[in-house]
Amino acid sequence: MHEQPTSSNWKDAAAGLGGCLLYLIVAFGVLTLFGVLLRGVGWIAENIYPWVMLATAIALIVVVPISLLLSIFRKSRGVGSVGLLLSSYVVGLNLWMWSLI
Repeated sequence: MHEQPTSSNWKDAAAGLGGCLLYLIVAFGVLTLFGVLLRGVGWIAENIYPWVMLATAIALIVVVPISLLLSIFRKSRGVGSVGLLLSSYVVGLNLWMWSLI
């Protein structure tokens, strides 16, 4: 008899695929970081850091207040927490690049 795939099998397959994709994204990010560092810190300061500052300003001015408002209501707390988490990564990237420069 042929068994029908259960949702557990699909979840396991999706988790495995997600892990592989995460590994590839991290590996690509590390290689890109090494390539950027080889170009020099001056190039980073001129070309990349202004964009990171803009993203940080958007995160702090737009995303954080909206996320805090969403955190008030029980049904939208998950969305608010994800917004705060992502904005913390943007601010952390800005701090890291500022320290590098």
